[in-house]
Amino acid sequence: MSYLNIKCCFAALTASLDSAGLSLRPVLMTSFAMVAGMIPMALGTGEAGEQVAPLGHAVIGGLIASTLAALYIVPQVYVWLQGSVNFQDPSLLPDNQDSSQSIVHSNGSTQSRSITSI
Repeated sequence: MSYLNIKCCFAALTASLDSAGLSLRPVLMTSFAMVAGMIPMALGTGEAGEQVAPLGHAVIGGLIASTLAALYIVPQVYVWLQGSVNFQDPSLLPDNQDSSQSIVHSNGSTQSRSITSI
């Protein structure tokens, strides 16, 4: 694995950890509030409670599953996908003589071209 790929993997890992940390509180607060609101429906209290209780169970289960997916699975998939990306960051500075742009085709081949200053 080249240094660029290792650097990209660590950047993706850092980005996913930062985003998971930033979104932890809002995601948990929203999920807990929704689960708390669905508890009366899941308990089946009130009129026609037996009919809507399965819906409450399904909604609470889906909220728990989506919360875990948003906090654990999505960041891991992001790191996994970004780790397989291999690209070079082009310099778009007009004064830089070494400015070049790499184009990656769908078959995996690359084509380099120089960027001329305007």
